[in-house]
Amino acid sequence: MFPVDPSRVQAFNSPLLACAHYQVVNLISNDAQKFEEGSVFLHYIWASVVQSIVCLGLLWREVCDGVLRNVICLVCRLLSSTVCLVRLCSSSTTSAL
Repeated sequence: MFPVDPSRVQAFNSPLLACAHYQVVNLISNDAQKFEEGSVFLHYIWASVVQSIVCLGLLWREVCDGVLRNVICLVCRLLSSTVCLVRLCSSSTTSAL
């Protein structure tokens, strides 16, 4: 095992000992609340991918080649508009600061 310097342990524990127990409980409670709020929407990450694959499969079965070109065009337009919006928003927030 590695030897532990007692001064480092004391320096690490001193900020923890300075705060009260209710502050630690409050921090843990806030973290748990944020995790709970985020976990409500967690299924959208995989559900949207599955939904997109199913929709593309159904469209491919009905229309064939026309779907692929339109989807590629749609994705390119969405990416370009997203990049433009990000640049616009980032320039407006930096100029506002």
